[in-house]
Amino acid sequence: MNPLIIKILRHQSIALIILFAGIVLFGCDKPLRFPFRVYPAPEESADSLPAQAPIIIPKIVTDYDGNVYDGVQIGELIWMKQNLRVTHYADGTPIPNGMEMVPENANWAWYENHELVHNSDSTAYYYANPDADTSNYGLLYNWTAAVRGLRRIAYNEDIQGACPDGWHVPSDEEWTAMERYVSRHKGFYCGGDSTYIAKALAAKTGWKSRENHKESPDEQSYLLDWKRKKKEEEREKFSDAFFPDSDPDKNNATGFSALPAGLFVGGVSGFGEEANFWTSTISYDCYVWYRYINGGSPVVFRTYNTKDYGFSVRCVRPIKQ
Repeated sequence: MNPLIIKILRHQSIALIILFAGIVLFGCDKPLRFPFRVYPAPEESADSLPAQAPIIIPKIVTDYDGNVYDGVQIGELIWMKQNLRVTHYADGTPIPNGMEMVPENANWAWYENHELVHNSDSTAYYYANPDADTSNYGLLYNWTAAVRGLRRIAYNEDIQGACPDGWHVPSDEEWTAMERYVSRHKGFYCGGDSTYIAKALAAKTGWKSRENHKESPDEQSYLLDWKRKKKEEEREKFSDAFFPDSDPDKNNATGFSALPAGLFVGGVSGFGEEANFWTSTISYDCYVWYRYINGGSPVVFRTYNTKDYGFSVRCVRPIKQ
């Protein structure tokens, strides 16, 4: 049996049952947009270590297009401090501009026919918002573009994809290791709950205030139900003050600087409200693990989706290379 399946069966048996049922009922073209699990789930209790000042490395890498990125060291890896915004692979091969394939009147209703212009096999990048500064928000890549067309990836294999030479698209395991590192430092999480790390990863700017945050009905229902349950469980410990869109000047203790570039699927959505980041790791068949930070939630959600979504990419590299 495929080692990936063995590994997931060991750790994610319930998730797989849900996933297989979704594939049978809906097929791979139906999106799995809403989170089902919170990460990190620490293997041991938080160490209550003090927060460390961010270790920022200015101008650590330049991509093929000449864009310059800073780095931030978190745990055992150096992460790009900005979202990837390159339009060529490191060897100069162009990445197609998906916006040129999308009708001008594209919107969510058009999603039912999205396979006509972007699907799991196409490679494309999209703009987060027509008015957004790409140098800040980066570009949104479908997963196939992010990993350069690979179809099957081992659980923790380094995949350069759209990243510059010496860098790679982080795996699900590398994201988890980073999250667990942050969750072990008391100064990085909120309210005494080591899973409340979204604020420490979120940038200080770009997040819409609560009154301007329009979640979709399904997402709003999911988040409201989740927050209601947390409030009942934790009462005083759970607070809106732990959200990235609340008092954003207190965000970004880690220096990761996650910006809410939203997503693209048949149209732009979630700009100013959420940050989505691809991993390189297949969940099963056409589904891929990614991370989701919502301005109105204190946690980083770990979930999966189809490859045709446009999400942000952060590249990583070892501290020494």
